[in-house]
Order: sequence, then C-alpha cells, then structure tokens
Amino acid sequence: MINERIIRHTNNTVEINCFTDPDIALKALENKQFSPNMILLDINMPLMSGWEFLDIFQKTEIAKRPDCKLFLLSSSLDANDKEMSERYESVKGFITKPLSIEIFKSICNEHYN
Repeated sequence: MINERIIRHTNNTVEINCFTDPDIALKALENKQFSPNMILLDINMPLMSGWEFLDIFQKTEIAKRPDCKLFLLSSSLDANDKEMSERYESVKGFITKPLSIEIFKSICNEHYN
C-alpha cells in the first residue's frame, strides 16, 4: 500500500496491479494480455519466497522481454541477498525498503527515459 502511494505520487496515470498471492501473480504474468513494464518483488512473502518466485519467473516469456524490468524490494541489509539477486538475469536492481519517491524517480529515470 505504501509503495502504491509512492508510485501514484510520482505518476498518477500509471496502472498498478498489486498481488498478495505469488501464484496468482505468476498466472497473470502467463496471460499475454497482461504486460507490465515494471515488477517490484518483495523477497519476503508469506506463501513463497521472492527467490522461489524468481526461479519460476525466469522460465516465463515475460522474463525475456527487455521492456519488463523486475526490481527486488527488501528490508534486508544482508549483502548475501544483494549478491544473490545479481545471479538472476531478470533482476535489474535491488532496492532496500522503504521505497521513497526519490528512489522510484531514480529508477524511472535510469530505466525508462
């Protein structure tokens, strides 16, 4: 909810889809009608870890699209998490929570000019 407010504050015309169930998110990503250009993925989720999600996501067609960029969000300060994120080709960045307007603008400027 906080991340959604930050994104809306930055761009109130963007379409935002939030998923609390990773299985539903993965099913949505299989749908060719659903075409996100940014995914913010929390590492710590209740039903499946972000790493498990990434292992499945890496095998999808959308993971291969250059216009879809995935960023990990984490409250973890563990350097191993950042290092592990770099092993995934589809991960374009590792963001330490909380997401801020400045960080989100920076991501947009760097990846979506």
